[in-house]
Amino acid sequence: MYQTNQNNHQEEAGFTLIEVALSATVMLFVIAGMLSTVTSGAQILDSSNRMTTASNLITHHVNELRLEGWDEVSRLPANRALSVPTRFASVASGMSIQRTVVEEDTDLYRVTFAISWTGITGREYTKSEDALFAKNGLSATYGY
Repeated sequence: MYQTNQNNHQEEAGFTLIEVALSATVMLFVIAGMLSTVTSGAQILDSSNRMTTASNLITHHVNELRLEGWDEVSRLPANRALSVPTRFASVASGMSIQRTVVEEDTDLYRVTFAISWTGITGREYTKSEDALFAKNGLSATYGY
C-alpha cells in the first residue's frame, strides 16, 4: 500500500495587518467627523443661546423705557452704554449694550438697542432692534 503523508494544515483565523490598518484608518475618519460635528453643534448652540439672551435684554430695556414717562424718554442722551441688569448677569457675561436715541419727528423718538458679544470661536456678534416712542403713544400721535 501506498501511503501519503498529508499534513493537516489548519488555516489560521484572524485579520491581516492590512485589514487592521484599513479599519483603523476608517475609524480615524469617523472619529474626526464626529468631533467636527460636535464642535459645530456647540458653536451653533452658543450662538443661539446668546442671540436669545440678547433679544431678552433688548425687550427688558424697551419695556423699562415704556414704563417711564414721556419726560424721561425725551431727555435720553443720544448715545449711552448700558449695564447688564443683575438678573441677567449669569447668562449675559461678556455682553455689552449700547443705546442710541434719534429724534425722528416732533415728539417721536427712535431708540436703538445694540448688544455685542464674542462667541466661543472668537467671532464678534451684534444684535440690534429699534423701538419707537411718541409723546401720546404711537397710535394717538401717528396712527401706528
